Amino acid sequence: MALENFRASSLPNPGPTYDPQYVRQLIRSLELYFSQLDSQAPNHAQSYRAQFFYGGLFQGVYIGTTRACNGTVTVADDDYVLIADATSATVTVNLPAAATNAGRALIIKKIDVTANTVVIDGDGSETIDDATTQTLTTQYEVLSIVCDGAEWWIV
Repeated sequence: MALENFRASSLPNPGPTYDPQYVRQLIRSLELYFSQLDSQAPNHAQSYRAQFFYGGLFQGVYIGTTRACNGTVTVADDDYVLIADATSATVTVNLPAAATNAGRALIIKKIDVTANTVVIDGDGSETIDDATTQTLTTQYEVLSIVCDGAEWWIV
């Protein structure tokens, strides 16, 4: 069944009106996305970078993996969430170059109760909210950042 033929019942307080062409493009993109998942991940347990969205309607949409880390780590191409355990020592997360990661989002979380910190470090002199590093100091503290192609921003 094509998703564009699906009709939902009316809501009592309808939301904003969207351009029908935009909605059709959105539906086609979602159908393409799900058809790619079906063909590439029969067990649906893997994560994929949505490369077929890049340069199209969903430029910058990213689907990645969750990874546990300790010590010094460099963000991998498929990382999306980093769970940092600084029980033994400070964790340093080295961010990738902003120029090649426009539209990318990352989430870093400190899970331990120790006084050790999690330091998020921009590539070279690149910044995160105009600072070269950001530090997580308390258990369960989270830093969510996005890249605009020039630097990283806390959101």
